[in-house]
Amino acid sequence: MEKLIAKKYAKAIMESGKDSVISKRLKILEAISNALRDPAVSEFITSPLIDKKKKADVLLGAIKGNKDSVIRNLIALMAEKGRLDLIPELVAIIAFERKKASNRFEGTIYSNETLSDGTVKELESSLERYSGATIALNHVATEQDELKVEVEDLGIELSFSRDKVKRALIDHIQKAL
Repeated sequence: MEKLIAKKYAKAIMESGKDSVISKRLKILEAISNALRDPAVSEFITSPLIDKKKKADVLLGAIKGNKDSVIRNLIALMAEKGRLDLIPELVAIIAFERKKASNRFEGTIYSNETLSDGTVKELESSLERYSGATIALNHVATEQDELKVEVEDLGIELSFSRDKVKRALIDHIQKAL
């Protein structure tokens, strides 16, 4: 239910201006979302003992240098409806929708070996052909003896492990005998 409500707010923000304006609004909302990760701030926002207007005033005070009426009205409305805790979800939805609109996504390659730039580019182009989207991959070194490629926003996860291949080969040989 909360995700549906956050989607309505996100749709309103996405339709509220040009891409550059939405980018600025997203940065402001990301800053508020990051602040809500602090347990003290989160407790303040979710507390039923604190007046909704006071919650809005505190958040609006934190962005007092910004004169964007859309953001100010959004925060006031969300405070009035008791939905300020939906801001992190709202940020995630807007960020995903912007990626989807630009058809550009980021992914991660996990491996215990360093991969050459050519190999990374080859993986990116293969995933681009598969998904139809532009994908940029980042390499993360791990301790596990496997190669794993993950593009979370597209729901793509590929894994290749020497142990799995070895087990499958042994199983196949045993079945053949």
